[in-house]
Amino acid sequence: VGNPSTVFHSTAEDMVAVRQLQENIRVQLLEAEEAHEEASPEDDTEGSVVLFNVIAVLINLLKLPSVVCVFALFGFLFSRVIANVVLVALFTYVAGVAVI
Repeated sequence: VGNPSTVFHSTAEDMVAVRQLQENIRVQLLEAEEAHEEASPEDDTEGSVVLFNVIAVLINLLKLPSVVCVFALFGFLFSRVIANVVLVALFTYVAGVAVI
């Protein structure tokens, strides 16, 4: 039986990646919200902006440890469904804490 704390052992590089992901998600959500506010009902660029942001986040997730991926991905998806930036901040914060 191993030490449970080693399950979430992380390197400095992992923590930098987590912080970059948190910032990227925050910026992309702000951009998506701005696009949503500026888009007219006939304008479908909002959907492409959100899709682009989702793809960018998924690409970033592939570079991180699996625990971080799970928390950050769920946070991002829930924030899109509920349109609540607070949830993404919460989930990515939990992911950052879990990796430490």
